[in-house]
Amino acid sequence: MWAPDGQRLAYVHGDSLLLKAADGAITLLGHSPDPHSLAWSHDGAWIAYVSENARYPLDWNIAPSSIWIVPTAGGTPTRLSTGGALDASPTWAPDSRRLLFTSNRAGTRDIYQLNLDRRGRAEGDPVRVTTGLNASLIGLSADGRQLAYSVVTNHSNIWSVALPNAGSVSSRTAELVTSDKETIEGITISADGQWRLFDSDRAGVQQISKRPLAGGALQQVTRGSAPAFAASISPDSRFIACHTIANGLRRVFVASSDGGDQPVQVSRGVGPDERNPFWSPDGSRLAWQLPDATRPSARSVDVATRTSSGWGAVTRVQLPMVYMQAAWLDGGTLMVRDSLNGRLLAVDIDRTDPLPRELTRDFR
Repeated sequence: MWAPDGQRLAYVHGDSLLLKAADGAITLLGHSPDPHSLAWSHDGAWIAYVSENARYPLDWNIAPSSIWIVPTAGGTPTRLSTGGALDASPTWAPDSRRLLFTSNRAGTRDIYQLNLDRRGRAEGDPVRVTTGLNASLIGLSADGRQLAYSVVTNHSNIWSVALPNAGSVSSRTAELVTSDKETIEGITISADGQWRLFDSDRAGVQQISKRPLAGGALQQVTRGSAPAFAASISPDSRFIACHTIANGLRRVFVASSDGGDQPVQVSRGVGPDERNPFWSPDGSRLAWQLPDATRPSARSVDVATRTSSGWGAVTRVQLPMVYMQAAWLDGGTLMVRDSLNGRLLAVDIDRTDPLPRELTRDFR
């Protein structure tokens, strides 16, 4: 994003916000998790940006994000919005003291305004400017008299197609499985081939539902105000694991697949991002991913063991690489894709030093 005077360029590299001057000098402004959507103030003194959920302008998801500000003359980035909502698309008023952004903190996406003092600190809570606008991205004209905005209404449904014994198959033969005006982000099928599980916002907020693969009535498994994602069903089809988002925090829960019991939190709840659970082949263990606090952009895996009396202690597996995907190879081994060089590795999680062994030399 160019500065208003056209002499400086602000940009993102990894978790770093950088400033490049006309003479080529580069200055580090600060670090933030997953920064994006930079916006210069009109006086050039501040850069507002969004931290977390950089995928929002691509798929319009509801993952939490927050508005931050950093002085271009140097200083510490400051978080302006709190509460665990989706806060996005900052844009400045001409006086460089008012900042507009979109947020779903009250349900439907609307426009909010933050008033700032001369030190860039928020004066009070965000003020709601619109009601029911459903704005996705916004932009304010240079004189502050006109505001442009986009509206995205995202509907996605499930289709199925029979796999041929050989050759290809056309999507024209696919069968529509769901037909409601809903958004579905993930789908999985039970190991016995009896159930199809998915998350859907048909109830107003994303929750986990299941439906017989052969056809039949839909059954909602999770309920409540916290959205639920990434359903994973145990090999015996008795339990469903998923992660929820509440106050901007992702937590892993396990519920009975019939939806009759209260979900139980399995993850430790010590970090902001515990997500994407997946069962071991025998159903005795559940693993999920979380950020590695000691290494930027790295991930760790937590593993919980199911016993006859409930869930045992959670074990942290420090992976010696930055990984993108993980899956169970067997009951005690994780199969991990190394995102730095594309290798596929196996990690024995029961070892105190889980050194990986290479399964492929290049998995790109």
